[in-house]
Amino acid sequence: MATQSGMTTKNLTQLTHSEPGLPSISAPFFPALQRLIAQAKRRRLSLPLLLFLDAHRPLRFLVEQTLVAAAPMASLLGWDELDAWATVLEDDEALLHLRQTLEAAIRQDEELV
Repeated sequence: MATQSGMTTKNLTQLTHSEPGLPSISAPFFPALQRLIAQAKRRRLSLPLLLFLDAHRPLRFLVEQTLVAAAPMASLLGWDELDAWATVLEDDEALLHLRQTLEAAIRQDEELV
């Protein structure tokens, strides 16, 4: 399945797993990161997402704790990924991976234009 930017799902997986210089992520929250990256690339929202992540860095701990507190209620409503996102916010390596993958997506979008 090709995205608007011309990448297939297989290429996206290769980008997030084996891009040179990116930390390798093999944690249980990786599927949540992969879905976020795929949606951002498909909608061409990689740059706004990157700016959002950088702008809200000081609030990271507060947001992480809010997600941990809200996770039990959210799981009753069918939103099972809040624990995963709390773990992503806690893990510096996962955030670095997300940031570098978004930067790579932005460079690819610029090359297509």
